Amino acid sequence: MAPILLLGLLLASFGYGVLVGKYRYPPHDGLAALAERLSPPPAPRLALPPVDVAGLIRLPDAAAVAARRAALWRFILGQPTPPVGRLPDTVEAVVEHPFRDLAGIDRAERWRVAMDHGLASIGYFLRPASANGRLLIYHQGHAGGVVLGRDTVDFFLGHGYAVVALAMPLVGENPRPRVEVAGLGPLWISRHDYLPFIPPGAGSPIRYFVEPVLAAVNRAERLGYRDIAMLGLSGGGWTTTLYAALDPRIRYSFPVAGSEPLYSRATLVERHWGDYEQILPGLYRIANYPELYVLGAVGEGRRQLQIFNALDPCCYEGSHVDSYLGPVREALTRLGGGRFQVWLDTGHREHRISDAARERVLAALDEGAGYD
Repeated sequence: MAPILLLGLLLASFGYGVLVGKYRYPPHDGLAALAERLSPPPAPRLALPPVDVAGLIRLPDAAAVAARRAALWRFILGQPTPPVGRLPDTVEAVVEHPFRDLAGIDRAERWRVAMDHGLASIGYFLRPASANGRLLIYHQGHAGGVVLGRDTVDFFLGHGYAVVALAMPLVGENPRPRVEVAGLGPLWISRHDYLPFIPPGAGSPIRYFVEPVLAAVNRAERLGYRDIAMLGLSGGGWTTTLYAALDPRIRYSFPVAGSEPLYSRATLVERHWGDYEQILPGLYRIANYPELYVLGAVGEGRRQLQIFNALDPCCYEGSHVDSYLGPVREALTRLGGGRFQVWLDTGHREHRISDAARERVLAALDEGAGYD
């Protein structure tokens, strides 16, 4: 009798733990507040040496902008322009999906983008019943699959936005294949740092991060969406930064805790500079981070709002934003338009998109307060 009772207690505890963690049953809020208070402070840094950021931005005119984008596409895909015919390989209407418990979803589709070496991206298109005709691409970071962004997805669905939810390569539902590599044998590709062992047939391994977003944007246009925004957290914020720089069809971009210039990252005392994709020399010699920020915002009606968690215990807490804010804006003025803004979220101590950050993004999308 005792073992059965013990098993019952364990199952009940596990079940209630799921309710607490996923559905925020009590004492979720108290535990979350305690975890936030116990979060470590941001990593220590050295002082930033003098740096001529304006001189790093080598974009004198519109021709230079076009040439830089072409060079980036050539490095990533092996061709100077993105193929507008690149669509998800399969599109399937689904009832069972990670967001099925959210209210007001009129249609859900599962999009699969197949890539070389057995890599693939599994994304979800969600259309709300009360739609406003606009679309937001939400990109999750390194921590896990798209379901981790459910609060953000729910928020924007509730405000009428169709949402495409994507995750980084090798994360969440995206496969982590075992690949036979010549001269090395079978390798389990489970981390981004291992992607250079399996380069694509054309371009560079950065293709694995970019191609799913390209397919999503092309598919969104086929569905009639012309007003496309992108929001991402952490590694998804990095993806948002890069893709907005590549494709001006992203009118509004919102990277959250997504990047900082390498000269700033180099001031870290106890942490590495970043993952493979965030520090790849061949990519950032074509366009460094301040140049990516300019490319992500330049153009009539385009806007990039960077959000940083000022007390972020993980990374990208907004150190040294003042070093590039002015030079990026000056470059946009010289190039004829575009808005670039930075907001430091001081209201919490976590690596996440807060309620306040979502409200800021919504206000920017709705052309509310400027936050300059």
